[in-house]
Amino acid sequence: MPFQTLDGTVQSFQAISRTQVHLTLETEGTPRIIRLELAEPWIVQRKDLLKICGQEDPKTGLFRGFGYENKTKSIRSYPDNGCAFSLFAFIWMIATSSLFIALISTLYIAFSSYHVTSGHIVIILVLAIMFLIFCAVLRNIYLARKIAAYCTRKIAPTS
Repeated sequence: MPFQTLDGTVQSFQAISRTQVHLTLETEGTPRIIRLELAEPWIVQRKDLLKICGQEDPKTGLFRGFGYENKTKSIRSYPDNGCAFSLFAFIWMIATSSLFIALISTLYIAFSSYHVTSGHIVIILVLAIMFLIFCAVLRNIYLARKIAAYCTRKIAPTS
């Protein structure tokens, strides 16, 4: 699903939480339902002009916004592509790649001796689950960085 940017006027909104809101945005005369999901509280009122970046869910038709600019109030909110996030990703990758090496070593030891115990199986399962979690987190980190880069290009102030 490609990222896109929508411009329009808020017709109505309903708060879900301090950082999430459902909007009806009129874009080119057509009302669109949008779920805006932010890292910080949203500031929106009826008739505000918004520019929202996000993706449309093909199953539901709901547009999920990850960043926005309220042109009426001169407010911007978009995902941060910061250093702390990159540091977390680096530490997570080092820790889980060590788990992957341990998994391979355990598999080698267990099957080279042709004597697989229940302890070997438990260790292999735990390490395999940790590796799957690693893959899921890595995918989420990749998607979050991709979203942040897109929103920064489309919404961030240009000088």
